[in-house]
Amino acid sequence: MSALLRRTPHAGRLLRGLLAAGILLAPVVGVQPAAAAAPSPSPSASPGQLPVRVTVTDVAPRVIRPNDTLVVRATVRNTGDRELVDPRVTLRVQRLLISTRSALGQWADAGPRAAAGTPVQPSVALGEPLAPGAQADVVLQVPASTLALAKGAAGWGPRGIAVEVTDAGVRRGLDRTFAVWLPTDQVSSVKVSVAVPLTADPVDPKASPTPPTSATEIARLSEILKVTQDHPEVAWAVDPALLAALAADAAPSNAGTDVRVLTIGLAAAATGRDIFTLPSLDPDLAALAHADASDMAAVAAKLAASAPLPVLGTPPRTDLAWPTDPVPDQATVALAAQLGAKTVIVGDGGLAPVYLNHTVTGRATVATSAGNVAALVADPTMTNLLTHPGPNGSAATQRLLAETAVVARERPDDPSAVLLAPGRDWRPDVTVARTELAALAGAPWVTMSSLPTLMGTADPGVERTPLPARAASDREVPAAEIATLRAARAKLAIFATLVPDPGALVAGTDAVALAPLSGAWRANPHGRTIAVRDAVAKLAERGTGVSVVSGSALNVISKSGTFPVGLRNDLDQDATVKVALVPENRLLVVAGIQTVTVPAKSELQARIPFHAVGSGDVQVEVRLLAPDGTVIYGPTPSAVRVRADWENVGTGVIAGL
Repeated sequence: MSALLRRTPHAGRLLRGLLAAGILLAPVVGVQPAAAAAPSPSPSASPGQLPVRVTVTDVAPRVIRPNDTLVVRATVRNTGDRELVDPRVTLRVQRLLISTRSALGQWADAGPRAAAGTPVQPSVALGEPLAPGAQADVVLQVPASTLALAKGAAGWGPRGIAVEVTDAGVRRGLDRTFAVWLPTDQVSSVKVSVAVPLTADPVDPKASPTPPTSATEIARLSEILKVTQDHPEVAWAVDPALLAALAADAAPSNAGTDVRVLTIGLAAAATGRDIFTLPSLDPDLAALAHADASDMAAVAAKLAASAPLPVLGTPPRTDLAWPTDPVPDQATVALAAQLGAKTVIVGDGGLAPVYLNHTVTGRATVATSAGNVAALVADPTMTNLLTHPGPNGSAATQRLLAETAVVARERPDDPSAVLLAPGRDWRPDVTVARTELAALAGAPWVTMSSLPTLMGTADPGVERTPLPARAASDREVPAAEIATLRAARAKLAIFATLVPDPGALVAGTDAVALAPLSGAWRANPHGRTIAVRDAVAKLAERGTGVSVVSGSALNVISKSGTFPVGLRNDLDQDATVKVALVPENRLLVVAGIQTVTVPAKSELQARIPFHAVGSGDVQVEVRLLAPDGTVIYGPTPSAVRVRADWENVGTGVIAGL
């Protein structure tokens, strides 16, 4: 084995020391006695911790073949308060095949004091003491033959490897990772599908229907684009409202460099990719299901189906649902089915197989009142390795390869298919995520598969934990707030029936009503409450423009006549309203409701027939009604002085004269 060390300021001196010691290539070392597998820990070290932090930063090649040279890079840092007088580095290998995913976890999670395999060469001295806070970069190289791993088709698969630091024969630090041994080309395979959501941050309803994209949104989407652009097999689930906002922001009049680069990149990467649209503005389907607000969900689905996609330029599919909750309940899946979804993505912990010791294809079936829905079940461990690789991206990549290798070996005659599905809040470590996807695509035992292929895969029919019937999150939008939005939208819809072109009057208001219902608001419930209030106010503002013009008190001196009502229309369309007068007593009888058309941007005086049956002061309420009889303005009070007997007196006076 050869060992190279880089440290500032003594890197050159250390390297010369190692070369002078003749450590260029260590001889092949056989299996060590059990007592040598793990030196006893320092009695002064705190329980569960060691004073040296070791980090394996790279394993190359990631897949080791018999003629390769294994190169392991690591960083050694003394985090304790004592100097390491004679620090030495050892590469250890667990030669036995790791054949189960639980065993992978046990190796990765084992403490720094646990057994860590067999040394593959004598320990290599760093060459000088390692003071507290000092750090050294180590490169360990060993021919694959030195590992002494099993040959043939039965021997391929993951092995645990570890870099150990000792001082005076006592373990001071350790880091574990994996390598995949591949002595044969005869390997079974596993299908891996990846789906990524492209959704927006919470939308301010005051900025709807096309709110500008924020800098954080552009940054997050740019990161996802960088990760997935070279992998057309990765499916996108997009919010059409987000694409509309990006297209507006990318217009020449107001485009910034970042958003322009993003939109160009999205358009280029969309070619040949499976793309699915979510309901517009990505509403929280669970909250709508629990509030029995399927009408609002239908509005979002309709907007998505009719929305142009100028950024992508390709018609996407609309039969996929991706609920906000990683594990949706049955009520949510049923609502998705009502909207036309044939498939739903289920995340971490949902529909877990029961009593199985192997990985099954991530495809299940959920029965709902609206029909069966195919469920694509994400693999929690592999998804987490993609979304939360931790500080050591190399270890996450090696673990991901090891996981897929175990799955490929589990049932070679019945290959499995797994899904990786990051959540909406994924902010990828671009370098690590790109490395992971490239490693998967290059692994001989992995077949990168499209999402539609997984959707069309047969349900393996295994017993799974069922989805909960109804499980509301305490962070979803409350039913009362949904009811307020629905009422405001319904009121506006009724008001729009006054004009000949209702669509023009309500254009863009569905986006206003949907904005506070986005699942992204779960991270900010207080802000969502404010957004609901703002949306209701904006809808109410749209539902105004036809009113009663207040007048002075009216004197009625005859038994019959017409009651004048001033009407005002501030809309840019003619408005047809019904005028209703409601006297407070029976001194005045009005001859029914009158229909009046008020021209756009004008006023007129409607005259409503009446009949007086006595004398006295009467309060009359004026109400404006929609065609269906719903009150859209008023009541407005008007004072009327009824002097019906004056008509007889006046007639007698005239006759006497």
